[in-house]
Amino acid sequence: MGELVTEFSELRLEDADRAGGKGADLGELVAAGLAVPPGFVLLAACYEHALTDSPAGAELDRLHTQAIAASTDAAALGELCEKMTALAESTELDEVIRRVVAAAERRILLDHALAPFRRTLQERFDHHV
Repeated sequence: MGELVTEFSELRLEDADRAGGKGADLGELVAAGLAVPPGFVLLAACYEHALTDSPAGAELDRLHTQAIAASTDAAALGELCEKMTALAESTELDEVIRRVVAAAERRILLDHALAPFRRTLQERFDHHV
């Protein structure tokens, strides 16, 4: 499993394949010195992990195979896409993803928004995570 999240400041346009166009664009804006609130992007590897390593993974794979076969039948393709979307949206994040997202949120809070209160907050986060 590859990197799951990264901060905007670590992204550039060439990262669009793993961070998406919006994530890469935000990285470019940060690099240009524009006022972009600190944040992070869930990378493609995170999405893939959430779907393929979930209980829904096998069903999504089966529906995807059917959708490819039905690519010339707009009605069937639409129905399969709706099923895949519903299944993907109902998939809960596993503990691995929850932890990396919580860590990214903590870094953003401690490094940027709440830097003056860093020591106290770090102790509280460490106690609860």
